[in-house]
Amino acid sequence: MDRFEIQLDHPAATYFPGQRVTGTLIFNTKKSQNVEAINIRVNGEISAGWKHYNQLFQEHIMYASKMVNLDGLEQPVIEKNVIPQGDHSYPFSFPIPADCVPSFEGKNGAVRYKIHVEILRIKKSKMEVEKVFSVLPYVDLNNIPRAGLPLEDIMSWLPKKNTEVKVKFYIPKRGFVAGDTIPVSVDIENGSSSKIKEITMKLIQINHFEAQQQTSHTAKEFFRFNRKNIEEEISSIQKKCEVKEHLETLRFELPIPKETRPTFKTKLIHLAYKVAISVGNDKKLECELPIILGTVPVQPRPPSYSVAVGMSGPPCYEE
Repeated sequence: MDRFEIQLDHPAATYFPGQRVTGTLIFNTKKSQNVEAINIRVNGEISAGWKHYNQLFQEHIMYASKMVNLDGLEQPVIEKNVIPQGDHSYPFSFPIPADCVPSFEGKNGAVRYKIHVEILRIKKSKMEVEKVFSVLPYVDLNNIPRAGLPLEDIMSWLPKKNTEVKVKFYIPKRGFVAGDTIPVSVDIENGSSSKIKEITMKLIQINHFEAQQQTSHTAKEFFRFNRKNIEEEISSIQKKCEVKEHLETLRFELPIPKETRPTFKTKLIHLAYKVAISVGNDKKLECELPIILGTVPVQPRPPSYSVAVGMSGPPCYEE
């Protein structure tokens, strides 16, 4: 064959969950071909792996769509199971599941998708061609109830006898999208003579990978599960201050870079985020608050009210 390729109708080969992938299998034959079938399948793979002290940890999860036969009803077939000489095109279409995990490339793992086509030739080796495509992330934070809930933590430190430094950290919601800023308020109640001169905040991306240890043994008891976390700072701010013996509230705006990927989770790979806060040069007070990154921002919800009927009791209010 002079030409054997998959052409997608979307040149960028990028799709959102719920969309359809459409395209055409195109090939040219110099002479007629005896074939059993022309099949197409969509394959997805989640993989994780790394080495640790010469031990290999590796695992794969494969997903495959149902095999579809491209019957080519509009093709000029001379006789049954024969593809004549010339140019041929076979259109195809398939949906991407609404809950499809986005494509991902990490240091110790990946999520990849591809279209696989095979022509099963009679008494000859089969012909195969593949086309890679990407699934874009789509996370509607309004479908995650806790995304709209606030985050709060209170910590204390005893620098000297009979003295205490109390700090309250507060973020008004947990869900954000790339390009947002995370508003953080810090209430400091300094009951000591020590001055608090610095507060640092960092947005940390957490890549979590899981895999099985590969050994020469086949018995299940020789396998053990291992986990590996990679943390990367993607944004930070630092503020100088002079908090003496009184109560003071400081406000921060921690930026989220526009290219930041949303949170997602699979059996082998988990991408998550947290805001790490340290108070003072000696970092005696440190706090970590987990946040969720999505693609559709949280919308404010109007309050709901229940209607009291009769005079049998006080009204019942629902949150």
